[in-house]
Amino acid sequence: MSDIAQELSRRFNKQIVVMDEELASRRYFAIFTNNESLEDVLNSMCTDGRMAYNESNGIIFLQPN
Repeated sequence: MSDIAQELSRRFNKQIVVMDEELASRRYFAIFTNNESLEDVLNSMCTDGRMAYNESNGIIFLQPN
């Protein structure tokens, strides 16, 4: 997850912080090819119910659910 957060941060020019070490080490695999928005990507990653995100002051925080 930490690698994905870094890549999304670069791609969308948005600061993304993973708030939990276990979540940071969790593996996610996905391919996005339709110019999805950051919100689309994050919502897709949250569908398993194990992660949630919120945004505060322009920073996105990822946390376990």
